[in-house]
Amino acid sequence: MLIDVGAHTIDLLLWWLGEVADVQYEDDAMGGIETNCRLRLTMTSGAKGVVQLSRDWPLPNRYGIECEKGWIAYVCDVVDRVEWGLHDSDYGLNAEIRMMAANPRPGMRDLGPAVPGFMDCFLAQLRNVVGAILGAESLQVSGVDARKSVALIEKCYQKRTLLEMPSLDEAELRRAKELANG
Repeated sequence: MLIDVGAHTIDLLLWWLGEVADVQYEDDAMGGIETNCRLRLTMTSGAKGVVQLSRDWPLPNRYGIECEKGWIAYVCDVVDRVEWGLHDSDYGLNAEIRMMAANPRPGMRDLGPAVPGFMDCFLAQLRNVVGAILGAESLQVSGVDARKSVALIEKCYQKRTLLEMPSLDEAELRRAKELANG
């Protein structure tokens, strides 16, 4: 789960929030491949968060960032929208990203040309790689950036602990711990 879908989640979080100062990681692998995992992250900026990934938990496919006075959310696979709101308010906004980025401020990262949908993002990535191979353009995402995600995943697997599984009885839990420490 983590090395598959999680690689993309971690890549985006690192792009948004910067370097990770500390990570706690737990999963249900028990010596095999995980189906469910949870990361508790502390970023060098001081931001803290939880990432949950699953093949069988009913989780929303969504990033949510809580701030002091409000929140912002990005629904995965919806490339041109963001939601935000203020705490203690009944009002929020579901906004188109393109409109918000039409007049970038100094220091804002260029979002690149608009794409019509989620699958078009993959096509744009492939075109960028081919363009870079041909020398016609620079890579939008470098191997250095990708390596940061891989390094964090490797660190998670090194620090792996067993995820709490309340549905297991005592004997099953004992066996799960044996397998996890195996």
